[in-house]
Amino acid sequence: TNDKVFKAGLRRKMRKAAMDRNYLASVLAGSGLS
Repeated sequence: TNDKVFKAGLRRKMRKAAMDRNYLASVLAGSGLS
């Protein structure tokens, strides 16, 4: 159903946001350490 597609897209967005946040945190941590 369309609802299933929507939920799959939402989960993908959340996973990407989490990965972006982890990337941003690692960059900030790296710049803070150097």
